[in-house]
Amino acid sequence: MHYLIDGYNLMHVAGLMRPRFGPGGLEKARRALIGVLAASLGEEAKHATVVFDAHARPGSLDPAAAPSAPTHGIEVVFAPPGEDADGVIERLVRTESTPRLLTVVSSDGRLRAAAKRRGTHSESSDEFWTRITRWRGKPKRAAPPSTDKPSGRREANHWLNEFEGLISEDDLRELAGPFTDDDGS
Repeated sequence: MHYLIDGYNLMHVAGLMRPRFGPGGLEKARRALIGVLAASLGEEAKHATVVFDAHARPGSLDPAAAPSAPTHGIEVVFAPPGEDADGVIERLVRTESTPRLLTVVSSDGRLRAAAKRRGTHSESSDEFWTRITRWRGKPKRAAPPSTDKPSGRREANHWLNEFEGLISEDDLRELAGPFTDDDGS
């Protein structure tokens, strides 16, 4: 099974998208996503392609520097100038020689319809994210995770624990941005 993933769509579901990023923040968020995918998919990561829009060329993930360079075994593709990630994904679905072995991961109706037309499986980003993060398991936790959305410092600590070992703690803290304790301080 090969996964064709709508990168920013999945980043949004994963809580990694922000209205604005500071310098290098978007690239760090992409790296965090790739790290979680690699850790969650394990050996299956080598069968995953993540497609991002490339309105601004990213630093070390720059396709001009290394076209479609694998990252943690995952192929990362940036849409070329004049094309968006959806167009790239549609083209890849259309040209896939074994569409039944492909899963398109996106919540975008247009992409899911394109997958269906080719007999390709599709999964919403929400479903995929829930499934792969469940695979990782949390043996350190004695009690099941709270269904309440963590806030403030608890949210930052939650994400630090979630992405532990995938990116540096300083980079992850920068992604989490400013926060206050639950009591407002």
